[in-house]
Formats: sequence, C-alpha cells, structure tokens
Amino acid sequence: MFRLLLTLLLLPSFLTAQSILLNGKIFDETERTPLPFVSIRVKNTSKGTQSNADGEFSIKVKSLKDTLVFSFVGYATKQFSAQEIVKNGRGIFLKSKNKDLNEVVVRPEENPAWEIIRRTLKNKEQNAPDKLDSYQCDSYTKIVLSIDSLKVVTKRDTSKLTRKKSATLYVQENYSKIIYEKPARKKETIIASIGNWPVTYTYITNVIPLDVNPFGFYNELFNFTLLKRFYVNPLNQQTFKQYDFELKDTLIHETDSTFIINFKPYKSKNFEGLTGTLQINSAGYALENLKVKPSDTLQFTSFELNQTYHRVSGKWFPLKSEMNILGNYGKNGLNGYGKAQITSIYSNAILDQDIDNKLFDESNREMLPNATVISTADFKKYRTDSLTKREKDAYELFHRSSKTEKLLKLDSIANPYLMGMMSGVYEIGKFEVLTDYLLLLSNSYERVRIGIGFQNNQRLKPKFRIMGTAGYGIYDKKFKYQGIVSWHITPDRYNRLSLSYKDDYGIPASTSFLKPNYYMEAMTTTPYSARDSVLIRVDRVRNYGISLYFRPLRYTWWKLSLENELRIPKYKYQFAENMSFQTTEVKLDIRFAYREILNRVGRIESVINRWYPIINLQFVRGLPSFNGNYDYWKINTSMEYQIRFKRIGFSEINLNSGYSDGKIPYPFLYGATGGRGTISLNAGSNTTSFKTLPYGAYLSDRFISLTTRHNFGRTLIRPRNKYIQPSITLFNNIIYGDLSNPQEHQSIVFSTLNKGYFEAGIEIKDLVRVPFKSLFLGTGLGFAYHYGKSSSTNIKDNFRVYWLGILPSF
Repeated sequence: MFRLLLTLLLLPSFLTAQSILLNGKIFDETERTPLPFVSIRVKNTSKGTQSNADGEFSIKVKSLKDTLVFSFVGYATKQFSAQEIVKNGRGIFLKSKNKDLNEVVVRPEENPAWEIIRRTLKNKEQNAPDKLDSYQCDSYTKIVLSIDSLKVVTKRDTSKLTRKKSATLYVQENYSKIIYEKPARKKETIIASIGNWPVTYTYITNVIPLDVNPFGFYNELFNFTLLKRFYVNPLNQQTFKQYDFELKDTLIHETDSTFIINFKPYKSKNFEGLTGTLQINSAGYALENLKVKPSDTLQFTSFELNQTYHRVSGKWFPLKSEMNILGNYGKNGLNGYGKAQITSIYSNAILDQDIDNKLFDESNREMLPNATVISTADFKKYRTDSLTKREKDAYELFHRSSKTEKLLKLDSIANPYLMGMMSGVYEIGKFEVLTDYLLLLSNSYERVRIGIGFQNNQRLKPKFRIMGTAGYGIYDKKFKYQGIVSWHITPDRYNRLSLSYKDDYGIPASTSFLKPNYYMEAMTTTPYSARDSVLIRVDRVRNYGISLYFRPLRYTWWKLSLENELRIPKYKYQFAENMSFQTTEVKLDIRFAYREILNRVGRIESVINRWYPIINLQFVRGLPSFNGNYDYWKINTSMEYQIRFKRIGFSEINLNSGYSDGKIPYPFLYGATGGRGTISLNAGSNTTSFKTLPYGAYLSDRFISLTTRHNFGRTLIRPRNKYIQPSITLFNNIIYGDLSNPQEHQSIVFSTLNKGYFEAGIEIKDLVRVPFKSLFLGTGLGFAYHYGKSSSTNIKDNFRVYWLGILPSF
C-alpha cells in the first residue's frame, strides 16, 4: 500500500521530466530550398543541435512551451515555441538579411577559434577516412542537371520585367559497393544505374570521374578536377597566416559539443582560397559538417561543397557529400544559372576489417555489364535518398513524352555505336570491331589512312586475345598491318604472355616506354608538317617479338621482351654503307606510377594521375644474333613529377635521359623533341616540350633533359574585370647530349647537343575572354626564347610567338 501511494505521489514529477522529441525542416523563405547546418538552441539553456545537409533537425524539449532559437549566418534569427512548430507542420522558414557594411568584430588577444583548429589539425591522421586501415561501404549517388532561377526577360511589357523558372533536365542514380585498403587500394563497383534519359547517357555520365565530389576533406589541397585548380584547405599547417577564422556558435550536446567556425582568406592574401563554415565536434576534434565554396567571386564556374560525417565503430566516417557545380546561363532573353548536383550517401560502413585481395584489380572504378538492366521499381530498394518533386517530374516527363518510344528505339540502335566510338571497340557477337582503325588522319606521308581492326570478344573470352588490323594510306598507297596474340594469366591483364607483329611507320630516334594497362593500347602517330620546309622523317618498321608482362610490386608494371626489328628509312640516310637496319633486342621495361587510377565503364577507360612521381626505366641489349646486326647497350629513363604549392599554383617537372654504348644507326639513337614547324592531329600525342627547337634537328647517343613548367594560375594577377582573367605559366627547358661517331651518319643533316640547348618562355591563357552563349571562351599567347651557346646571333631567330587557341574559360 505504501509503495502504491509513493508511486502516485511521484507520477506527476515523472511525467513532467519526460522529454518530447521534436522534428522539423528548415527552408529559405524566398527560394524555398532546405537550409543545412542551421544552429538550433533551446532558449535559456545550453542545449542545442543543428540541421543536417537536407535542412532536417531533431531535438528533445521538456515541454511544448519551450522556445527554440534558429540562427544561421546571413539570415535573420527567429524564435518559435515547440507548440508553434508542431502547429505549423514542423516547417521553419528563415529570411536572408542584407550584410552589415560597417560590422566590426572585436576579438580577444588570441582568436578563440584557433585552439579548436589546432586540435583539429592534430587529430587529422586519426579522423581522415583515407588514413583508416580499411573500409567497405555501400554508396548511393545521384547526379542531377538543372537550370535554376532562370529569368525570362520580357522586353515588350515593362510591367513584367522578369519571370523566374526552374527545371530539372537530367537525373541519374547509381548504387555501388566500395572497398578500400591502406595506403591507396580502392575499388568502386557500380551494381545498379538508372536515369530519366536513355541508357546511352547513363554510360556517358559514368565515364566522368565522380571524385570531383570528395570522400573526405582533410587533404591540405582540395583538387577540383573539373577546373584543374587546387584550392588551399583551411585545415593546413600554415592556415593562420592565410585564413581568418570566427567562432560563431557552440552547440552543447549530451556527451560532446559542436563548434561552428566561419572562415575566409585574409584580404591581403592572393591564393586559390575557400570560404565557408566548418562544424567541428569535440569528440576527437573531427569534422562533423562543412560548407565551402571558392573565395574567387569572378570564377565563371563555381561550386559549393556540403559534407556530413558520423561515428561508425567509434571513428568518424563520411555520411553524405554533396557537390553543387554552378555555371551562369544567358541566351535570347534568358538568364540564370545551370547547376550540376552530385550527391553521395554512404551506408553499411564496416571499418578496419580484412578485405580479400582478389576483390581488387587494375581498375579503381567499373560498372557491371548488367548494371543498367534494372527497372525504376526495382531500383527503389537501393535509393537511400528521396527524390524531390522536380526530380520525380523529370522521370515522369520523359516517360509521358510522345517521343519516348522513338527515343528509346533510337537509343537501342545508337548506344552500341556510340559506345563503340567512345571506347574504340564495337561488339558483334563473338568478335569486336576496333573502330579507332577505321579512319586515321595520321601523318604527312599518308595524309589519310583507312583500315579495319578485329579481335575476339574480350567480355566472352577474357583469358585470350587474338587481334589484327590492316590499313591503307591514301597518299603513300601502302598497306600496314598489326597482329597480337595474348594469354592473360590473371583477369587484370597485368600478367600476360603476348606474341606480336607490326608492319607500319615509326618515328626514328625515339623511345617508347610502357604505357598504363589500357584495355586497348594507346595509339601513337607521327606529327604532321605545318609547312613544306620541315621534313618529317619516318621509317618503315617491321617488328615481331614475344613479351611477358608481370607485376611483382604494387604501383609497378614490368615487361620482358625479345624483339626483332627491321627499319627502312623513308629519307636519305646511310650508316656503314647500309641503308636498312635490322636489330634483335632484349628489353626490360619498368613502369612505376604512384596511386595511378584507372576507371572503366564497359569498354571506356580513363587514367587519372593525381599523385606523383611516374617513373619509367628501360634496359635494352642489342644482340648480334637471331638476325640482329648490331651489338649495343641502352639505358633509358623518364620521370614526371608535380609539386603543388598552397599559394602560388603548381610545378610540373619532367626529367629524361638516355645512354647507349656501341655503334648504332640513326633510327635507334636519340633525337630531341622539337615542335617548331609541326602540329599533331592526334590530341595528347606527340606533345612537344621544346617550342623553339626545329623537328629532327639534333641527334645523340647519350643525353639528359629537364623540362619545368610552373602554373601560377590566377595567383599573380587577378583583375576585377571578368573579361580579362590571365592565367600565367612560366617554363624553362634544358637538354644536353653528345654523339660519339657523327661522321658515320651520312646523307642527313643534323646537329649535336654538346653545347646544350636552352629555352625559356611564358604562356598566358585567358588573356582575353568573351561571353559566348552560356559560357566564356578564352584565348592567349605563348612566348619562347632560345638562349645559350647554341642560340643564333640574330636575336629574332631565337624568338617564337605562338597562339594558344580558343578554349572554354572557367
């Protein structure tokens, strides 16, 4: 009886102590878009929380009479009772306010935000996701292309000046499995992919590297890959000399706190900086939320990155990352901005557990062949984020369209051909047509080459490859052939045994190193003469051999080969009374590419190098046997390296060398790469380092060269004029060489490099840029000067001015 009476007496206070869970969502009052990371505090208490990346919040209050205070940078602070929030449907609308022009911030002797940033920097190693021993998780990615705040300018009726419109044009959703193992083994496999447009566009979009939406935000430089610009992360060791921090708020939770810190570059500093908000949790001093964008307001294409982290097994791990890429739009009375939004949500994370090595292969990202064979209804089980009304409308609009049936039919016909053109491979049953060989604009000798290439279907028979090509030059009226037979010892093709034959043109005095492990070998072409006075020398090459490819160490690829090669110069040349030359060579090629990324979508591949160095070593032994006529040794090396600075851009360094011992004819020696008087019809191939050096002018049997380029970007000069945004690159190129027996190379004109060859120059991109429809087109000039002992006494002959072309400017 006493216990019952005591319970009845305590019941009112027990009920009073019970908390109420209050949920809601916060919006911009004008745009009606969700507001992430809004500070929410229970009035007259230290208890608070914040909205997530979607503007949603959840907080416990003691009663419906409690008042909540909503505050956010750039918005007027509002207060609502819990009862009002429930009554109004749990929707909170905040109104943006004008910036206070005369605002003065008074701080103590040391900025209170600094100690929080120091602790965050100290804990970077334990909080950065790429420092985990391993992880595996599922990833839902949504890619949305839309036009927002589009204003229709009406010229006839001045009473209706503008009318705002917004539309979502494209939606694509992927569901992937991600595995990672320290230090840099990562694999993303797309298992399901759908979109509101036909499958062709799904493939094309998946070719784009999605790491533009970063997995973490702890690297000292944030590489925005689409713009090829490196932004200085405020979380770096020199940050207090670069960034101004302001502690705006502190949210007290039950077991920890969240510090809200705004940051921006100091006005006196000129570097690729960011501005925004960091929310740092006191549990481990790790990033909990962030919102950043470039501080350069004159960027034609800008971005905004929002990220959220949560705790998994006691460690911080990404939960959501959203990248919004913004570009201005203007045409025919319309103006606004286009937006590409890439949202990734990570779930089912498992940390620091062993991962089977067999799950990793040579590709970092691939899409399963049947990933697009999925219905919209079946994809719902993978969707971890809801679709907005506009996104749903985009799906429905496509399916309601009267042209849908025709578009789908066209897609079913066009998709294989389009994918074939993009990848260079078109499947026909058990065979694959190699489309890159159908038509080539190759060189000065052939002008145009028509041809055909076939191989067995590698998807059906990945263990073996039988490939053959044939081509006919329109101008030289000659056939060329190539054939390869390979046994792939492992599925990744890093380990394979190959037999090869080639009858084609080749560039004399050049070195070919081992390329990345592409599905289709990268094609090389000879340059094209820009004027008749420049002679492009080529050899007719007949080569056959056997090669063993293997991968004994991570980041490396090795090739051991035995090759016999006959070269017949297509120019006047004689060496030891011979006019054709046959060699037998044993070669060992070694390629080291630190953390090289290979992405594969179907047959489409792309290689990305964000970490350096890339080193190539080649050891060659010429044998006077097996139909070989020359006895010699050769050692060839190359190294590419990139140094990224926090404030003044980045430098690219290329170091090359070659050494030979023995009597060797011209086609197998070394020639300096010159670009004066030549052009390349194949973008990305035969790119020249020396701008003032005539093509084929120098010959050596040993050499060393150093080419350096420093890209300042816009860090040196940043005019406040959007039509003039110069991006400056300085370069300096040096090469030394020697030739042991110049008198034995007859009937050709050449010079040696024993005096060295030096040149320096400057390239200025976006010297002028003009608006064109919805983007800017920029142009610029390059200036190069040949200096040193080998330069001409006539100063004018040492200069070269060249046009950089017209390219999109961002």
